[in-house]
Amino acid sequence: MKVKDLLVMIKEMLDDAVDIEYITPKFNYHYEITPYTFAPKVAKRIVNKTYLDLGQGIFNYIQGVYKEFNPLPTYDGLIIKDIVTFKE
Repeated sequence: MKVKDLLVMIKEMLDDAVDIEYITPKFNYHYEITPYTFAPKVAKRIVNKTYLDLGQGIFNYIQGVYKEFNPLPTYDGLIIKDIVTFKE
């Protein structure tokens, strides 16, 4: 998945309430003589037994952040039921 696609997905989930700004890099990492670079990849593949869709995971995270900054109102120690709903 491209980073641009990921950012557009998050923007759509937030009902276009954020703007995406792309900034040109300060350095040009293009080669001068040869395109060959030795860069050994020392990585270990980690596979989980469970699966969560990327979009659903981001949506759950956005909900969590929203609830953290907008806690449910309380009255005499009782929590009033959640009246805020999220679009899916």
